[in-house]
Amino acid sequence: MITNNLGIAETINNAINQRAVYGVSYSLLGLEQNEQHYLGYQGTGSDKIAIRPDLEYDLASLTKVIGTSTRILQLLGIGKIKLTDTIGNFLTNLKHPELTIKDLLLHCSGLPADIADVSELNRAGLIERVKQADLIYPTGSQTVYSDLGFILLGWIIAAIDGDLADSLNEHIFKPLAMNQTGFKLANQPPANFV
Repeated sequence: MITNNLGIAETINNAINQRAVYGVSYSLLGLEQNEQHYLGYQGTGSDKIAIRPDLEYDLASLTKVIGTSTRILQLLGIGKIKLTDTIGNFLTNLKHPELTIKDLLLHCSGLPADIADVSELNRAGLIERVKQADLIYPTGSQTVYSDLGFILLGWIIAAIDGDLADSLNEHIFKPLAMNQTGFKLANQPPANFV
């Protein structure tokens, strides 16, 4: 049985008033309960819009935890990949093809957290820098959160399934009825995004 929504709403409104978050959408689901709630706003200033049911949720940085991690785990579950597979089995022109899927998932690959001066690079330049990144510590000796590792995992998904956005939609969002969630959503007005 779901608890009283008043306590949940009060907690969220306190977080909004304390500026911990701008706004929140959430659902309460139970055997005889299906409620959707929308509190607060998305953004500030000229970008400020009320949270509402028709907003689209572009995963953006959450792609790593909701999209990439989930699909990698699915691929592991159906045997299309193994934790011990090297990334060179799926991707070409890598400086460190010996890194494993496990190394990337656990953030112990030795890859840096990100790429310096990324805004100065075009797409081809960014791809090259990711593929040719130097290790900043020996693989397995430390844990350093790395966007590069998850970029590589996304490319591995694309190598197996085709387009990453299509894969996430087909294997995660559609089956879970996440109809307003996506990656690389096109042809949507910016005001519809949270």
